[in-house]
Amino acid sequence: MFSDPMVQAKIFTVGLVILCYALIMSSFFHSLNLVKRAHHVNLKEVKNEVPNGFLVRTLCSIVYYFCLVDWIAGLGLIPWAYVPYSEIRNTIGAILIVLVTGLFWWVSIALGSNYHGPMKLHPDHKLVMTGPYSFMRHPTYTAFPLFHLSLFLLTNNYLLLLAGLAMSVYTNHKENPG
Repeated sequence: MFSDPMVQAKIFTVGLVILCYALIMSSFFHSLNLVKRAHHVNLKEVKNEVPNGFLVRTLCSIVYYFCLVDWIAGLGLIPWAYVPYSEIRNTIGAILIVLVTGLFWWVSIALGSNYHGPMKLHPDHKLVMTGPYSFMRHPTYTAFPLFHLSLFLLTNNYLLLLAGLAMSVYTNHKENPG
């Protein structure tokens, strides 16, 4: 059963996605713990401030994780959401997800205790201009869409890409009251 190259590729890809996802989540928890220690911030204060953000993120997350589980388990419940398999696309996706995972950790290390989910400043906040911030203003905003693109390249599921991008865009968008 595991001698089939397609099965081996699927096992490798699923393992890679799970590992990278866990590493990305651990980078956020690393940042939150630094913030908690340095600024004595309650983690409940570090939340998204986008109006109705929780509802939209929840709905997109349901679609997103449903697609992910459908792909991992090979359930085939949404065959219309898949594009044909491509080894080249899969390889590019594997390379991209590893690079994006590194970017998330690079951001986490560069921010240190300056991270704050709702884009607020701490009393002793410092402008970070090192690491990825020396190249771009918001590297995390770049990393999220790249992560979702890499998942699409690995899973061949465009619905997963659309749900992930919708979560990223809506979560990172804040209305200007002004």
